Amino acid sequence: MGRTFGLLICLLTVVFSSRSWASDIDGLSYWKRLEPSLSAYIPWASEVVLSEDCVPSGSVMWICHKGAHLLFGVDEKARRLFGCWPVATGRNIGQKRKVGDMRTPEGLFPVQSVHDASYWQPYRDKKTGDTVGYGPWFIRLKTPPWSGIGIHGTDEGHLSEIGTDASHGCIRMKNEDLLRIKEVVRPGQKVLIVP
Repeated sequence: MGRTFGLLICLLTVVFSSRSWASDIDGLSYWKRLEPSLSAYIPWASEVVLSEDCVPSGSVMWICHKGAHLLFGVDEKARRLFGCWPVATGRNIGQKRKVGDMRTPEGLFPVQSVHDASYWQPYRDKKTGDTVGYGPWFIRLKTPPWSGIGIHGTDEGHLSEIGTDASHGCIRMKNEDLLRIKEVVRPGQKVLIVP
C-alpha cells in the first residue's frame, strides 16, 4: 500500500510539474487562428506544434500579438509552442511614436534584463490619475529609442484589464502568469511584438 501510494504521488508530481509551463488557455488554437498574420513576421509560423512535454528546452522566443492580447512562448528551434497567456497592451493602438503616447512598440526586441519588482512602489500616472503596480517582476526590453518598456505583472485594481488595450505601453499580465514565464525568460531572448 505504501509503495503504491508513493508511486501515485510521484506520478502526480510529474504530471503537475510538466503542466507548470502550460497556460490555462488553448494556445495552439489561438496560434492556428492567428497564423496568417503571424506568418508575415515568422516564416515558420505554420510549422509550430504544441509541445508534448510543455517544458521549453531550446531557443525561446516570446511573441506578443497586440490585437489578440496574447503572449506566446515558443521554442524557436523545435518550433514548439509551450505557453500562451492573456495580456494587456497599450491603451492606444498602433506603433509607438513618442514618449507617453500609451502605445506598445512593435518589432523584434531582446530581453535586456529581469528585475525583482516586488518592492517597487506603485506610481500615480500623471495623465490618467491611475495608481499602477508592476507585480513581482519586470522584464525589461531593449526598445530603442524608447526606454522603460517591459513585460510585468499587475495590481488587483487593474487585473480586470488583462485582455484589453489598457497599459501605458508595456505588456501587462496576471502575476501568476508572469511567475510562469519568469522561470524561462533570460536576457538576450527575442520578443516579437506584432500589431
